[in-house]
Amino acid sequence: MKKTVFSILLLLTFVVAKGQDIPQTKPVVKSVIYVPQALPPSSPTIGEKYLSTNGSYYRWDGSSWILDVVGGTNDASDLTTGVLNDGRVQQSNVTQHQSALVLTESQISDLSHTVDTKLSNSEVETAYNAQVPVVTQGIAETGTSTTIYRWTPQMINYAIQALAPASGSTQNLSQVLIEGADAGGTTISNVGPPSLSTDVARKAEIDNLDVNTDGINQSTDFTMTDADVGEIHNIITDDSVVVTYPPDLTKFGFTKFVVRGSGFVAVDLDSLTTTNGNWKSQSGRGESLTVRNYSTTEGDVLLPSQLLAYAPVAPSTNAFDGLNAADPENEVNGVVNTDVTNGHFTVASISASPTPQNGSYALEFTHANGVNTNASGYIDIKGTSTGQNVAVSLWVNEQVGTNFRIYLDSFNGWTSTQEINPTHTAGTWGQYTFNAQVTTSDTPRIRVNGTDSSDTGDKIVIDNIEVTIN
Repeated sequence: MKKTVFSILLLLTFVVAKGQDIPQTKPVVKSVIYVPQALPPSSPTIGEKYLSTNGSYYRWDGSSWILDVVGGTNDASDLTTGVLNDGRVQQSNVTQHQSALVLTESQISDLSHTVDTKLSNSEVETAYNAQVPVVTQGIAETGTSTTIYRWTPQMINYAIQALAPASGSTQNLSQVLIEGADAGGTTISNVGPPSLSTDVARKAEIDNLDVNTDGINQSTDFTMTDADVGEIHNIITDDSVVVTYPPDLTKFGFTKFVVRGSGFVAVDLDSLTTTNGNWKSQSGRGESLTVRNYSTTEGDVLLPSQLLAYAPVAPSTNAFDGLNAADPENEVNGVVNTDVTNGHFTVASISASPTPQNGSYALEFTHANGVNTNASGYIDIKGTSTGQNVAVSLWVNEQVGTNFRIYLDSFNGWTSTQEINPTHTAGTWGQYTFNAQVTTSDTPRIRVNGTDSSDTGDKIVIDNIEVTIN
């Protein structure tokens, strides 16, 4: 019995002695084998994982399944970047290719802290100051460098003092033109006469350009005499000069009229019998008109004058010479060259209600012919000649009522009747244009009409009449 007990004690002592070697043994690591599943578990616990049939591992974070970057399939990896095809990091790549490993923030989004790549203001300022130098006083005062510098208030003050004009000093024209050559429509007045070839020319020099000093200067209307025939006549005017050929001239020859001003010359042949009928021709600035005056007998018909060469061009400005509130170039606070003698309308020059479309005044026609009655008033078109093709533009504002029409009538100096029915919004300005041919020299008319539906007190306002001779 004692031997048996001793043997047991001896065995226990051996086991205890051998047990002292256990800490030096390697631990046993158990592996979990995941079976691929088409759908995730229905009631997962936080930290639970599952293997999808696409080969990726997912982990439940308490609210959603996220891609598990630890473990996974043995997908082929990109040895250049160390990132698996499905976005997970392979441990062997981290170990073997650390220099080529690139991780994006989304790939490490499951870590407790993300990498903060933002620099503080002081770090940005330090980096900027290291790259951009402070401007020196010499560079600041010169003001010509295009290099980027850091500017201090002191350096800015140096630049202002060095580059700004001295107190009380004036700039010359060259310094002004450096800032820009656009005068914005401002007139430069009181310019001295030019002396050098590069000096600016004044209006007087332009108007008299190429004037033939041997010719005859004309600035007002005149009637030809025998002494005028065969001469060069310099028409110097900003308006117009009408030259009349009387039928009793005895001298024959070529007479030339050259327009030197900004106006025009009109040769009146109305008193003559010519092969072209009775008519007038006119020429604009810089152009010339040549008339041959001769006598010959063809049976009983005397042809004392014939226009051989001409330039039937209107002046470059508006040919309308209304001298009333609707004339944009010769605006007058008045109603001349209008006709309401039939009593259908009254006409007035107004400066408000509405605001004129152009200038300070406009023509207002007020119906005065009764309820539901037709009414007509007229505006005479001055500055045209028979046979001319013209464009007549005017602005219309129906202030009270909308039963108005504007006409160019065949019985009022035009080849055919044209009508405009204003279609723009009542109480606003709208522009309308006629294209017509003049049949009555200097007296064609615009007819303002109130239809049978118009009433006493209806008002239409007309402004900015322009006549362009084509």
